Amino acid sequence: MFRRQKIAEDFSKAAFSYAENAKLQMHIGKKLIGITTQYLPSACLLLDLGAGSGELTALLPARAIALDISTGMCGQAAAGKLPAVCAAAEQLPFASGSLDAVFSNLMLQWLPDPGQFFSESFRV
Repeated sequence: MFRRQKIAEDFSKAAFSYAENAKLQMHIGKKLIGITTQYLPSACLLLDLGAGSGELTALLPARAIALDISTGMCGQAAAGKLPAVCAAAEQLPFASGSLDAVFSNLMLQWLPDPGQFFSESFRV
């Protein structure tokens, strides 16, 4: 059974030490940034879905908004001076067509319906 609230709570508990323990995620994320950002104009507005504490969001070479389901993670991203939104990736609180791109790193496994994530990403 999918328990969104439990996942959010668990990530909130880990928010203060997440960056120092997420070595694989950071390694893959940096490679993903290197590959994908060459195709993005520097003036674009980008959404980082499942941003965690925002370390990768801060490395994106565009204006970026960190989005995570965990209030603790969003708090950490905001403390790093990033715009942060606490919401589910399957119900994005943005107007249709309001963003230029969506970035996400190792987040799909936490979703009950990845198809809804792709629909919402395309919508915004």
